[in-house]
Amino acid sequence: MPVRVFLSGNLTFFATVLGKVNPSGSWCIWCDLARNNWEAAVHTSGDLWTIKKLKDILTCLLDKSLEDSAACRKGVTKEPLFNSIDSSELTHYVLSVLHIEIGVGNQLLKIILD
Repeated sequence: MPVRVFLSGNLTFFATVLGKVNPSGSWCIWCDLARNNWEAAVHTSGDLWTIKKLKDILTCLLDKSLEDSAACRKGVTKEPLFNSIDSSELTHYVLSVLHIEIGVGNQLLKIILD
């Protein structure tokens, strides 16, 4: 029986697991779209990240076959945290309800106080 991997944490942890340490928010954590592409309510989906794609970008950056610019880097700064799941696609995420509630609460306070 195959093992199913579930990750639980906040978005910063997910970004770190994917090799996007200290994410700037300029790139989607789930796909390769830039902020100006994914911020629109209706937008086309980008290509979902895989561990292989993330590693390929980092390899190309390190061997200088890819320009080290934000547009080429796409938020990738380090090797993915868990190399043992190299061939797996990360598709099972459990979001922290507390962080979601805090975010919703912050938005409500902002609306009320503004």
